[in-house]
Amino acid sequence: MKMSLKFKRFFSNLLIVSMLGSSLELHVFAAGEAEDPVLQGEKEADYNVLYEVTETEEGEAAEEGLIAKDTYEEEPALREIEKEEEQEAEPERQQEEQRDEEPEAQIEPLYEEELPADPQEDERDEMSEEADPDQGEEEPEVLLAGYAPGETVASGWCGFNLRWKIIAGENEKRTLIISGTGEMTDNAYSEWKSYSVSEAQIDPGVETIGESAFKKCSQLKSVTIPDSVTDIGIEAFSGCSSLESVTIPDGVTNIRNSVFRDCSSLKSIAIPDGVTSIGEYVFYECSSLEGVTIPEGVTGIGRNAFYGCSSLEDLTIPEGMTDIGYEAFYGCSSLKSVMIPEGVTSIGWHAFDNCSNLEYVVLPRSWQEIDYYSRFNNCSKLLTAGPAGGEYNIEFGWDENIPAYAFYNCSSLGTVRFQRE
Repeated sequence: MKMSLKFKRFFSNLLIVSMLGSSLELHVFAAGEAEDPVLQGEKEADYNVLYEVTETEEGEAAEEGLIAKDTYEEEPALREIEKEEEQEAEPERQQEEQRDEEPEAQIEPLYEEELPADPQEDERDEMSEEADPDQGEEEPEVLLAGYAPGETVASGWCGFNLRWKIIAGENEKRTLIISGTGEMTDNAYSEWKSYSVSEAQIDPGVETIGESAFKKCSQLKSVTIPDSVTDIGIEAFSGCSSLESVTIPDGVTNIRNSVFRDCSSLKSIAIPDGVTSIGEYVFYECSSLEGVTIPEGVTGIGRNAFYGCSSLEDLTIPEGMTDIGYEAFYGCSSLKSVMIPEGVTSIGWHAFDNCSNLEYVVLPRSWQEIDYYSRFNNCSKLLTAGPAGGEYNIEFGWDENIPAYAFYNCSSLGTVRFQRE
């Protein structure tokens, strides 16, 4: 009986090989059928499938090709069938190879016109490009072209009950007006900084000026502060390089740190009598400040308070002062005289270093605790020192004992007299 290729492949799915002694017997079963010995014998008789097996020298069985032989010698016919199948499949295989070699087709858009830009995406891009004001980079100026004088350019809130608005003026002048009642929020400068205001008007009713309220408003030249203001926050006017004068109201009792730092155009300032302390870096690098009167109620001057005030000529330190901070007047190169009153117990390191024109200094007897750091280094005009009333460059109040390091690093000091004439 002649077996077709498909049947032969179907009944050859599963081969179970068992080894008995030195010979190898192969049994063929149809996939999924039970291993019945009667059926097995019938299949072997019907299809008469034989395999040639040889033994190795070691006695182990090994197949040599496992070449199937049919009693009806159908092997040539099977090869013919396989050959025909290959020939029939050849065109399809060539087409698949050709498709693999061809480049992928580019999908062209149905419409060539450009889609409109997403406005929100543009806003996000602009926000990402804005400079951080704390890094010293200038924000882009908002142009006021097209606004008539007196017209409101922008407005907003800067406190629970405080409003602000920008009024256009002539010659690109911009005025900031803050009105209402209560306290101003901190860091409100971010609201109006980009409008480059040239003057600020704070109406009565405003109680505080928040921290950094006008920080780095470099075009601000003048500001009006009402008597209702009782507190000015840290860095409120820091970096206002065009600000020329400020009047602090009487209700303010504390000038906080860095309030006027880097106000390089500030020439004069009136400190009210109610102020009791001047914080750190308050007038740091106010290089145009010519004179300042410190009221009697002030008991301490913070570190670097007048650092780099190179135009400062007149300085009056009141009675009741007890503490002058570290580098408080460092680099005040125009300062000519300093009278430190009795009661001052602490003068910080380098307090008057690099005051190159300082000619006259009075040191109090109350200043006793002096360490080895300099206070008058590079003060080249301090040539003589002696007891008070003797017309010396440095007059001191010590009668008997001069503290250690009293004149440490006064490199130009040539004469020191310890007793009155």
